[in-house]
Amino acid sequence: MKYTVIFRLQGVPAAAAAVEWTVAGAPGAADWRPCQRLADGRWRLAGHDSAGSAAAHWREPGLLGNIGLRYRLTAGGPWSPVSADRKEIAIVAVRPDDPLPAARAGDWSVPVPYTLPGGGRSGAFVLGGVPAAAVAAQWTAATAPGAADWHDAVALADGRWHLGQAVAGNLEGLAIRWRLTADGAWSPISEDRKPLGFPDLPVLPVALVAPALAGSGRIGAAVAALGGVWTGAPALAFQWCRDGAPIAGATAASYRPVAADDRGTLSCRLTATTAAGS
Repeated sequence: MKYTVIFRLQGVPAAAAAVEWTVAGAPGAADWRPCQRLADGRWRLAGHDSAGSAAAHWREPGLLGNIGLRYRLTAGGPWSPVSADRKEIAIVAVRPDDPLPAARAGDWSVPVPYTLPGGGRSGAFVLGGVPAAAVAAQWTAATAPGAADWHDAVALADGRWHLGQAVAGNLEGLAIRWRLTADGAWSPISEDRKPLGFPDLPVLPVALVAPALAGSGRIGAAVAALGGVWTGAPALAFQWCRDGAPIAGATAASYRPVAADDRGTLSCRLTATTAAGS
């Protein structure tokens, strides 16, 4: 059984028109291989339905390391430099009819506070290892959970999962389970349990991942402001500016340039606010 690797780009590269990958230490032109965009916006290292690339992209189980990426924003534009960091992934053979393993301690992160889009405190965690391929995940805080004690987690676009509902306070002893297909079997309950805690005092927002703009900047083509990742789960407010001056009414997370923006400098001012300040 052979495998491929799927990933999602964030920040400025999220608007890429083309992506290539390599494992060469100092890659030349012949060391780069094309990635293929999937319908959901993700990319895969597999161009195995492109002529002549099958052998290069199908992978056997094992460690695939030193993966570097480059991208370009237009079909004929320049390539970016090779990514500043290199990634690795351990490909583990899991057949659909194999019993799924329980998530181990290192397979999922300690849940952190997360504010639901409609308001309310929840939590979010990241799946890794074999469970990273999950299409569904559930969580429970019950000591000996029955069917009614499991709650659906919701996948976020950045690869995290959130609890799918508001919680009133700190939760002790969260456990998870996962499955590979929508109608497949659930894994056993995770081997460990992890707490979800909320700070007693509001936290001043600090950017952990910087905001960025994504889009071509052409008249009529929407430009998105990617909010980044912040401490304190702040509310985000957007103000689009032309040559540094606010554009009236342009306060959404995206903006579609108009004729008045031609040859101007478009920017977006983002304000992150918690009860501790902005």
